[in-house]
Amino acid sequence: FLADEPIDLKLPNGDSLDRAPSGGFLGDVRLLGGVRLGRRLQTTVAVTLPTGPEGYGRRVASVASLTTFRAELDHRWRTEWGLGFGYTPSEGPLADFQRNTFVGANAGFRYRFWGKQAAFVNLFYQSAGYRDTGLRAFDKRELTLDYGFLLKARRGPEWFLGMTEDLEPRGPALDLSFRIGARW
Repeated sequence: FLADEPIDLKLPNGDSLDRAPSGGFLGDVRLLGGVRLGRRLQTTVAVTLPTGPEGYGRRVASVASLTTFRAELDHRWRTEWGLGFGYTPSEGPLADFQRNTFVGANAGFRYRFWGKQAAFVNLFYQSAGYRDTGLRAFDKRELTLDYGFLLKARRGPEWFLGMTEDLEPRGPALDLSFRIGARW
């Protein structure tokens, strides 16, 4: 749904959660760093800083780590598998329902169809961030499909063009985003 009207959610404990509509804004800032442990293994750590507007950000810093294993199946196919953990302190009106720790996992494949050009598909899982709110979008796990193309010229970065679709939890909104980026 588009938040053009105020949102008023009633929680099981009797509390009410109000959100005013918001125009465009920048969300929380995520800083990410990592290390490669050979050609097949890497570990990253992310810290999220609370810079989003009231009602649309975390309001507290959070930390997460992800370790990814990558393997060449043959000269065209590559696979990646990852497992991650994170921590976010409880805060705000949903603190009683918030889970502090979470786990994530991913699995994906890349098919090189011409030179260094490739198509990719990834499936991401994240455990639920809340419990017992009575709101399916909060209490259920997240399952996301990410797919697109990786384009590489002889020199310069590898560009990625992709789309992301939230498969779960199902809700009234179409959760589809388009992505473009570069990796050196």
